[in-house]
Amino acid sequence: MRLKRVILMFILLGGFCLSGLVRAEVFEVMATVETDPVPHAGDRADDATVWVHPTDPNRSVIIGTDKDDTAGGLVVYDLAGKQMSFTTGGKMNNVDVRYNFPLGGKEVDIIAVGNRTDDSIAVYTID
Repeated sequence: MRLKRVILMFILLGGFCLSGLVRAEVFEVMATVETDPVPHAGDRADDATVWVHPTDPNRSVIIGTDKDDTAGGLVVYDLAGKQMSFTTGGKMNNVDVRYNFPLGGKEVDIIAVGNRTDDSIAVYTID
């Protein structure tokens, strides 16, 4: 009998917890800009991040990965989606930005990216 009460209590508590969940409204988002393709064809584009310029948002960039097996790397795009640079470095995957990272006695913004070619993490500073 005690086991039935415990089970009933958990069911009721679970119901109370779930009753607070609200169905979120779904919004349709349309892209206004599309980047140029990554340099290598096929399923090569993977992860992306945005670096926001500290004083001029118009100088912010989109950083993406090209996970080509032999010549992959990082691709940098302007906010209009045009490729600005490509840095080879291996089969890049999962990129992120960190702001104000302490390096060499000053704070710099860095890009860290997983490199699946040699199972390492590549770190770049942002000019």
